[in-house]
Amino acid sequence: MKASGLNERQAWEVAFRDAGGGATEVRLVFEDAEGDLTVGRSRTAKVKSRAKKADREEFRVTTSAGETLDDEDAKDLLVARGFPGWSDWKSSYCQHQEAARDRLIDKNNLSASLATLLGLDDILKLRQALDGLKLSTFKRQLKDRETRINQDLEDLLAAAGGLRDAQDTLERVGIQPETVTRDGSLTEAERLRQRAADLKEKLGVEVELPERFHSLEEARTWAVDWPAKVRASPGRYAAMGGLRSRAGALADSLAQIEPLAKSAQELKSALCQAQAEGGDLKERNEKLKRFQAEVEVEDAARKANSRLESLLRDAAGLLDVKPSETCPVCASDVPKLGQRVQERLAGVASKLTEALAESHRQACERVDVARRHVEDLKELQGKVAGVRERLEAETAKLTGQFPERNEGDDLVAAARAERERARKAIAELQPLQDERDRALEEHDKGRNKLKAMSEYVQALDRESQRVDVQDLPGWKAFQAALDRMAGLIVDCEALASLAKDLLKERSDRNVTRVNSSLDKYYSMIAGKKNARARGMRIKPHATAKKMSYKVLGADGNDLVPILNQASLNAISMAILFAQAEDFQRERPGPCLLVLDDPEQSLDAEHVAGLANAIEQAACHGTVLVGATPGRLAERIRDYVSSPKRLIHLNEWGRDTGSTIQQTEG
Repeated sequence: MKASGLNERQAWEVAFRDAGGGATEVRLVFEDAEGDLTVGRSRTAKVKSRAKKADREEFRVTTSAGETLDDEDAKDLLVARGFPGWSDWKSSYCQHQEAARDRLIDKNNLSASLATLLGLDDILKLRQALDGLKLSTFKRQLKDRETRINQDLEDLLAAAGGLRDAQDTLERVGIQPETVTRDGSLTEAERLRQRAADLKEKLGVEVELPERFHSLEEARTWAVDWPAKVRASPGRYAAMGGLRSRAGALADSLAQIEPLAKSAQELKSALCQAQAEGGDLKERNEKLKRFQAEVEVEDAARKANSRLESLLRDAAGLLDVKPSETCPVCASDVPKLGQRVQERLAGVASKLTEALAESHRQACERVDVARRHVEDLKELQGKVAGVRERLEAETAKLTGQFPERNEGDDLVAAARAERERARKAIAELQPLQDERDRALEEHDKGRNKLKAMSEYVQALDRESQRVDVQDLPGWKAFQAALDRMAGLIVDCEALASLAKDLLKERSDRNVTRVNSSLDKYYSMIAGKKNARARGMRIKPHATAKKMSYKVLGADGNDLVPILNQASLNAISMAILFAQAEDFQRERPGPCLLVLDDPEQSLDAEHVAGLANAIEQAACHGTVLVGATPGRLAERIRDYVSSPKRLIHLNEWGRDTGSTIQQTEG
């Protein structure tokens, strides 16, 4: 175990006696009446294990006369001298004691052993082979390939056809298909080129024209590119763009200046009239100040009258309380003082107060009117200034368009005159540009006709060379192969389904008999009491994809995980014996049962049972048992009644190697 750092013995490990790593060789010498035969097999150590077996191994036979035969010749000689052939070895059942546990623990090995025991190995191999074909994948891939090929074929047919579409296109542009030829199409292209040359001369455009057309494709390419090149070339109407730009700029400037100039004149007249009627701003401000001073005088008079009225009321109240004719201010005697105070109070409180209020109101109105006159004049002056500023800005822009203008020239008049000259020049050049547009429209119509004629001629060429791929023998053979392949897939799927059903049918049919044979041999080896207690049986389990098997106990649970090594060996050998017996029953003929050290982990009672099982198996075929001297060898020698031969392996010698010797008959 590499992870633990401990080394363990590897199965079938070979120790090389040759330190140099030479070939490993095994030789067996057989003696019979016809002379000795030496059978040798060697393997080259330095050859990689991935190399072919034929390259790594050598097999040969040497006769007593010294003749050496290799490979197939050697095998034929052995069969002729009575040795078992390859078919016999294929029908043999062998078990090495170190592989006994693995035959049960490994699910694949166990399934393979039990499938053979149930007589299902041939059907199982067939089903596995059919499942390994992945028929559904092949069917999907075959369908995808067929769809792709059909699409490619449709594209090919579409590319090779198009005659009907070309005829429809000709009829739409007013041309009868039967009148179209390659030479006629080139003639139409030449007429189109001549009209283009006339237009080039009239417009004065610098656009190259081909002297002649060598093919319809060349003519079509020129016809498509020609209009864009003409429009991009200036020609005699090159000034049209500049004139339109000049006239537009002047028109925009005049559209701004003329309304502003008119508005400035109107506002200036209104300002002059307002100043003439109401004075200028200074005069109006002075009038406003004068009226404001009058309001202040009126306010003072009203306040003085209010103080006098308050004083008279106080005096009247005092005299009402304490009548007297002595003035409380100057202490002089005033006859009828109270009466005179009341009369004075009545005069102040009535007419004088009303007169003062009316005078104050009129003074305030005069102030409001004067203030409005000032604000109106300021607003009018602001409008005049704003219009003048905008007019100056627009005039400055217009001035930039006349860099050579004299100081005293009328800028607006010059702009008007320049605009009219530009419009006149545009009017003179417009017919030339209109002629270009009309000619290019006619060119487009001719180009469409030329294109339709060219496509029709090409479609005629393709039609004359067209081959219907579906009529070709190769295509028909391909379709037939596809059909056969599809049929093969269907047949294989049906065979796989049949193998699945047959597998289950044979498994269900043989399981009872096999369980009986298995129980018989296991009972011999482990003891009948133990076997009945275990109730051991094989239970197959079929799924959609595979058939698996389990060895169950009496309780219906998996028996293998709970067994010790001795029980595992007993079950493994019971399966092996049952397989050999079943083979001989179903297919009479040579059968070899080979056991290598089968008594490992078995006690004396189980060794006796194993000897009985070997004796029973010997009734159905030859049994070869390899064992060390001990209980099993003695039991077979002394108690087994079947015909037998005991052969000993002598001690190995450097000169003789290992030899075998038959000691008893």
